[in-house]
Amino acid sequence: MASRYRILAVYSLLLAIVAGVWLGFGLAATRDFPSPWVAAAAVGVCLLVWQFGVPVPRVGLSSMERLPQIALLLVFSAPVAAALCGAAAFLWPLLSRRYSLGSPRAAVLRAVHNGAMDTLMILLASAAYLALGGRHPLGVPTLADLAPLVAMALTAQAVNVLLLATWFRLDNRDVRRIIRPVYSFIDLLFVPAGVLAAVLYDTAEPVVFALFAGLMIVFVLSFNGLAGRLAAGNSRASPLDDLGDRILAETRVLLRFEEFCLVLVDHEQHTLDLRLQEVRGVRLPARVKPADSGLFGWVIDERKPLLIEEWARAPSRLRERAEPDDAAAGSLIVAPLLDAGRVAGLLCVRHSRPGTYSDADLHLVQGLAVQFAPEIVAARASFDQERLIAALGVRSRAFEREAQEDPLTGIPNRRAFSRRLAAEIELARVSARPLVLAVADLDRFKGINDALGHLVGDEVLRRSAALMREHVPETGLAARIGGEEFAMVFPGVEYPDALALCERLRRAIEGHDWQALHRDLGVTVSIGVAAWNGTAGADELVHAADTCLYRAKHAGRNRVA
Repeated sequence: MASRYRILAVYSLLLAIVAGVWLGFGLAATRDFPSPWVAAAAVGVCLLVWQFGVPVPRVGLSSMERLPQIALLLVFSAPVAAALCGAAAFLWPLLSRRYSLGSPRAAVLRAVHNGAMDTLMILLASAAYLALGGRHPLGVPTLADLAPLVAMALTAQAVNVLLLATWFRLDNRDVRRIIRPVYSFIDLLFVPAGVLAAVLYDTAEPVVFALFAGLMIVFVLSFNGLAGRLAAGNSRASPLDDLGDRILAETRVLLRFEEFCLVLVDHEQHTLDLRLQEVRGVRLPARVKPADSGLFGWVIDERKPLLIEEWARAPSRLRERAEPDDAAAGSLIVAPLLDAGRVAGLLCVRHSRPGTYSDADLHLVQGLAVQFAPEIVAARASFDQERLIAALGVRSRAFEREAQEDPLTGIPNRRAFSRRLAAEIELARVSARPLVLAVADLDRFKGINDALGHLVGDEVLRRSAALMREHVPETGLAARIGGEEFAMVFPGVEYPDALALCERLRRAIEGHDWQALHRDLGVTVSIGVAAWNGTAGADELVHAADTCLYRAKHAGRNRVA
């Protein structure tokens, strides 16, 4: 890591020397120094827009900076404007923990680099502006001022992007993922506001300029608040897998790694759910391990992030706690996703090369953990809720099935029969189609139970129910409505056809190979059949079928009546 900072330090110092020499010569030749309070106000405005401007997280800045920079460049001479903007840029990393990534080394390096970068940016932009005949001070703009102003804005943006890209490249970051076109576009949007500020400062009454400045401050603060609300609105629960992909993509932008892990912690089960694990670009299947495993367990216990810059120099307490995967890493970071002080998950990056990560990288991962922790918690809650709802749905369907199904025979029970019969009567009344009900009773079933036992009796009921189900049309219903009593509903079947179906069922039960179940076993059935008369209710139809069954029993059993 020392070599990485050394490269950045050399680059920043070279940039600072070039900017300092150019600025020194320029300041020596100028005499339009502003009063101290004006200079302090200018620096304060630059700091204000970085604090409350449009967030550009991957760059670490907030945009809108072109507004004060362009205004200062058009109001003051180039050296003065460069000195003011450079001073603000130097101070910002020292004041902002977010921009310095929580690292004193990174803060100093970025302060030197940014101060030099903004100084050069203003000097070069001014040179481009004056080379194309730009007026200074600007006064009221005319069409002839358009080309110099455009050249100034584009030069400032090009220098800014080029020097930032060089910094990120030397910092071993993926420049193409960090500096997107939208970053440059957003900055350029605020150039006209900077031009307007300069025009009002030069031409308008002080009160007019003060009103404009106040309006700009309100605008900056409002824009920042809107961005915050939009970010909050976008942090609603999303599927865990989609959220994991987003976190992986953001991490890939900011850091180099050979292994990435998103881990969810289940405190009730005391397990770690490795929800997303990618090793050298290969996505591994999700897996579960004990919550006290290795360095993950240490971070959960301590509830604080872990940075190991070089595994060979890691403290003995960590080396003793580590698993083989941990020990194989040359450098690693593990950051907890905290929810009300409790570890809800972990973010981890590993690299086999020692010195890959520093305290600045730890702050980046911590920032991602803070950013995504609420979404992880919400997505986890949503996932658990969906899983609970699905489980309850399965259980509810099971309960419903149990409430409607006879547990011994697997066919509908009396409750399901009553509902179905009432529905079929209503349908028959509306459609004027025929409806027949049959009630069947196994003959002398009590004697079977008494002589051969309940196990044989239960199997007789199951086989009889299966035969009834085979002989009832798919549109009909066979149900067990009592101990050895069954009912069959024949919707859309004429009475003679229903009699014939019941007769075939009677013969099938009588002719079944019951001796295979017990050598002394024989089973017959009596069936009563009644047709709906077009007016009867369910109870009346059941009574009519029961009456026919009674007649079949008294006629000698084993018959259809």
